[in-house]
Amino acid sequence: MSSYKVKRRKHKGIIIRITKYLLLFFALAFIIIFLFRNSILEHVIQKKISNFREKYNGKLVILSAKFSGLNCIKFKDISIIPDYDSRDTVLNVKAVQANISILSLLIGNVHLGDLKVDGIKFNIIQRDSISNYQSLFKKKANNNDSLLTHGNYGEKINKILDAIFDKIPSGISLHDMNVSFTKKSYTIFSHISDFKVIDKKFNTNISIVENDSLSHWIVKGVLDPGDRVINIKLYSAGKNKICFPFLKFKWNMLFSFDTLQFNLNEINYRRDILNLGGQASFSGIIINHEKIASNNVYFNKGTFNYSLNIGDDYFEVDSTSKINLNKISFNPYIKYRVKPARQFTFKINKDYFNSQDFFESLPEGLFSNLKGIKTTGKLAYHLNFYVDLNQPDGLIFSSSLDKKDFKIVEMGETDITKINHPFSYTAYDKDVAIETFTVGPENPQFVSFDQIPATVKNAVLFSEDGEFFYHKGFIEESFRMSIAKNIKEKRFARGGSTITMQLVKNVFLRKNKTIMRKLEEALIVWLIENNHLSSKERMFEVYLNIIEWGPRIYGIYEASFYYFNKCPSQLTLAESIFLACIIPQPKCFRYYFDKNGNLKDFLADYYRVISTKMYKRDLISEDDYNNLEPNVILKGRAKSEIINKTDSIPEEPLNVEMF
Repeated sequence: MSSYKVKRRKHKGIIIRITKYLLLFFALAFIIIFLFRNSILEHVIQKKISNFREKYNGKLVILSAKFSGLNCIKFKDISIIPDYDSRDTVLNVKAVQANISILSLLIGNVHLGDLKVDGIKFNIIQRDSISNYQSLFKKKANNNDSLLTHGNYGEKINKILDAIFDKIPSGISLHDMNVSFTKKSYTIFSHISDFKVIDKKFNTNISIVENDSLSHWIVKGVLDPGDRVINIKLYSAGKNKICFPFLKFKWNMLFSFDTLQFNLNEINYRRDILNLGGQASFSGIIINHEKIASNNVYFNKGTFNYSLNIGDDYFEVDSTSKINLNKISFNPYIKYRVKPARQFTFKINKDYFNSQDFFESLPEGLFSNLKGIKTTGKLAYHLNFYVDLNQPDGLIFSSSLDKKDFKIVEMGETDITKINHPFSYTAYDKDVAIETFTVGPENPQFVSFDQIPATVKNAVLFSEDGEFFYHKGFIEESFRMSIAKNIKEKRFARGGSTITMQLVKNVFLRKNKTIMRKLEEALIVWLIENNHLSSKERMFEVYLNIIEWGPRIYGIYEASFYYFNKCPSQLTLAESIFLACIIPQPKCFRYYFDKNGNLKDFLADYYRVISTKMYKRDLISEDDYNNLEPNVILKGRAKSEIINKTDSIPEEPLNVEMF
């Protein structure tokens, strides 16, 4: 036998012996681990309990935990209890059974097989300002491991998603699951008898009791941790809509729907950017909230095909995303940059589409004046908005609704051309009808455009809307400046309304400030101005005859007599400028005067600004400009209200815009 074959046999023998020893070692190790697996489990549990105690203001309690068989773990009585009161247990689980790999338990990367949970009770209890949930999970001061504190947002969220999908068991069975929330006299309770995920699919019923109201929901969908797919559909088990609980109690808001559906089917992380893709849809949504609209708002159906990008310092809705609402669709672009400064971008570019599709897609309960309107032609819309919240003066805003062969064939619920003829006008105060009168020659207090002094018209124009006779209802720069100022002052400090917008608000809409009322106002203004439904002179004439010029004082005729006991044609330049200055805050006119009935000093700047504009346009003479005194003498009923006022006068001057 050759020496080569001898060496080969020796090597083969060595390999066989090493393999036997390794197998013996692993067999012994497995036996040892198997024999001491409960001790290992106890060690891991105590470490988890200790970590929980270090991070949160409460304690994690596990009554017992042990292996059953080769790889099945059974837990009994798991509880999470806040420090401040052991009676307010946040979570209690009667029993948990899960299949687990012993090796994964050793290395700390626990992956569950089949999971069975019985008797789940999750309780949120709030007493005054103390909540068992908030107090428990308010992280301790020395704990700064927030997932989104620093670093790449896309990377961190991707890790969170990886951890979630990795920890989802292959099979899930939950029995007798209860969630409750209690605050004073309000209680909400939900119950799931059984929830099972079988072959990646689930279908379960949820019972909701809100105070004395009972409803039943159905939740069904797909949960596929391997392909990282989630699909959830929620709808009512009966004929009634699902009325989402808690919102009425917390914000006095109604939100009900027939169906909600959400799916996430794409998760990609490349080049430090996380992309999430999927679809959300709804049918039969009803919303009611005083800040949105004064009545129920109904959305028939809609879908949102989304593509979200999450990068190092930003969150972005990509322009490939698409929103479908009834008969119209558009592609929004939204970006929120967190660092180094908070920046917000919002863009819409919708090319020409059928105008009637737009009006038929408006949600019911909104735009009530336009319900039933018939149009032909096409519309296109473009919006570009950007703001750096640290530098709001650099804000970018442009918005345009363009038309092509557009024509109104039939008016809707309201004939918005009614302002061209005498009509009945009702003045409202806080949504309450105060007075109804005719706007036209039939009313002896109506003052025609030609009879209104030029000084009044010009003072009002330069105070409220100096470009009224030249724009088409909107002034983008005014909007931009208003938004910037509101951001800086963190309140609604300035509006951007033109005279046309104020006219539409008074004639066609209530004065309640809601989001949708502003949108309806803008749309009616566009229809009037861009389709020449009324002349500028007529709009200004109606405006001066209906606006509020004091507490329940409507129109220039009433205002002239209320303040100065004279006809409008007799008003002086100083009186005209005074009347213009109180339009933004007509009920506050008394605060413009001191105890002696003289205008306060801060109004001198207002007089100077308005009179300078009028003088530069050759609308008043040099003598009128030089001799103007920023004061008026009250002679009407307003005089007695100034003298007899009993409420306090603000020390700081009221905010009077001068533009």
